[in-house]
Amino acid sequence: MNPSTTKSFKKITLFLVSIVVKMSSTIMMGFSVPRLLGVVQFGYFRLFSLFTVYTSLLHFGLIDGFLLSNRSTTPSSTPTPKLKTVALGLLWLEGCFASIGILASILFLKAELQSIVAMVFLNLLVQNFISLYQTVAQTRGMSQKVSQGSLFLSFINILIVGAVFLFKIRDFLYVTILVVIANYWVFFWYFWCFRRLLFESPSTKTTPFIAIKTLTQKGFWYLVAYIVPTMIVVFNNHLVWFLFPVEDFSIYAFSVNMTIFATIACANLAKITDDFYPKLTKAEQIASYDLLNGAVIFLVLIGISAYFLLQWTTPTFLPDYIASIPLFRIVLGLLLFSCPLGVVTHAYFKLAGKNARFIQIGSGMLVLSLGLNFLVFQLDGSLMAFATSLFASFLIFYVITQVYLIVRLKIPWLRSDGFLLLGGGIYLYISEMENYALGAFLYLFSILLLFGLFYGRDWKKGIRLYRLFMDISPSDKSKKEVAS
Repeated sequence: MNPSTTKSFKKITLFLVSIVVKMSSTIMMGFSVPRLLGVVQFGYFRLFSLFTVYTSLLHFGLIDGFLLSNRSTTPSSTPTPKLKTVALGLLWLEGCFASIGILASILFLKAELQSIVAMVFLNLLVQNFISLYQTVAQTRGMSQKVSQGSLFLSFINILIVGAVFLFKIRDFLYVTILVVIANYWVFFWYFWCFRRLLFESPSTKTTPFIAIKTLTQKGFWYLVAYIVPTMIVVFNNHLVWFLFPVEDFSIYAFSVNMTIFATIACANLAKITDDFYPKLTKAEQIASYDLLNGAVIFLVLIGISAYFLLQWTTPTFLPDYIASIPLFRIVLGLLLFSCPLGVVTHAYFKLAGKNARFIQIGSGMLVLSLGLNFLVFQLDGSLMAFATSLFASFLIFYVITQVYLIVRLKIPWLRSDGFLLLGGGIYLYISEMENYALGAFLYLFSILLLFGLFYGRDWKKGIRLYRLFMDISPSDKSKKEVAS
């Protein structure tokens, strides 16, 4: 095995291990914390997690602009700011928001909400710095650093679950404090990894304030495009928080938790795959759409088989959350639209130079989703109605973007969308079976058979695309110098 192959193998292995460990820690947190905290306290803990999605936007595209500046291969009259300059700009930006947020929570909020908002803004001080360091790793072709960081955080989360169990913690605030401390540990780990770049003297006269202006102008709409699908889910959750008792919100948040995680993961994966598509010719990009979309749909169809496991684990280990089972069936199903949308469809809008159009469609869907939420609340007023509204929003979003790409790019769509339609139909039909063990077997067998029938002859092409994807490397500019 030559050195290049060995390096790629190690990178792929670390990437896969980090995914497995991260999923394991997420599942442990997702099941252990609700059980140990109880319905009400878990509801407050999930509200904290919900607010952190909003604060992840408070760099206003600074980090995305930094990514785009390092990825660009075209000459620019404006030099890319160094990491030290960008970090100082981000520190100033987040420090201001954190100070205002913590002070406002102390002065204007009370009880649980005061504690939640204060911890959210305390977490903000490191939350977006971690994203910045991950971006640095991506621009330098150091994806293993991101995988190592994910492993580190996952192991800490496992320790948190152990601490909650061992010390019988039943207050959401203590768990929240542990989560924030874990993020600070990850921040310091990344800080140590990139300390040389951080303390390197900038070679340009760019100030932190100029860096903020330059990079936010470049990255703001890039951020918006990636975050729109996530915000559809988050707004839906927040309306449930406003309109229902905390107990109902807790049940709903428990079922939608995995959807938010998967949607954010897809957005992050999409940023990585931006370096993959330029390796294909224009003709290959168009021809590969059907296979890439089908691959994502297949992975989602396999992933949502977790519903059959939830039918057993929830009544057995989490009887207080048994009302979430019908909700799980719907919200897991919407991943069939949100994941292909985030990973593949959006990428092709960018390849066509139509990112602005994707933002327009997504913004329209955000408004439509809010309208659907209020409509179902007036007509039905149940948690199931909100879950169905969320499902419908992503279905409409997917159909509109697909039609646009079919008309504008003439993408091959029939096979992947046919696979999605049949696979989704099989999921909805078999998931109604009372015998979940038999249902799981029949479902997985059907999906594997269906995938073989639709894509079996393309396995060689699939392997080639996978190898190209796993060999993602930064642009030549990034190899020479990373903005510090």
